Amino acid sequence: MARVVVGPYKGLKVPKNLEGKEREDFLVDLIISKSSVKIPKSIIEDRTKAMAEMYALRLSQSGTSIEKYYEDCNTSEAEMVSNFRKRAKRQLEGRAVLAEVARKENLHATEEEVEHQLEKISKQYLASVEEVRMVIKGEEEERLREEIAVEKAIHFVVEQAIEVE
Repeated sequence: MARVVVGPYKGLKVPKNLEGKEREDFLVDLIISKSSVKIPKSIIEDRTKAMAEMYALRLSQSGTSIEKYYEDCNTSEAEMVSNFRKRAKRQLEGRAVLAEVARKENLHATEEEVEHQLEKISKQYLASVEEVRMVIKGEEEERLREEIAVEKAIHFVVEQAIEVE
């Protein structure tokens, strides 16, 4: 599990010209840089592998082999995996600091928010809410609740940010 000592996250300065996802990413990167985050290498490697496999799958579904991708992009598997490793580490660190912000600010998923997410998932998978509820219980439900809390944390951080020129 990640070990996190979250740094300052209230009143962070953000350039006025950044909006939406760019603003969120800027603030999360800033929090990560001011925090102590230790993610076990095995977790980073698992995420890296999953990202690489998903990318290769998307390529194959579009009719391109991973080998053709390497050739067309003048890259290698090692270079691609290295890039995915950096992205995986940043994603995991970002989620860890936001989960800690949520904990510190007592941000939790309400039953209504969980129900709303279950409804969204049911529509996505063409299943009833009850079927989704049966699948998403225990650890999966906790993950869903944490995901909602993390979303609340990023909104909290964005709301607390101070725009600068």
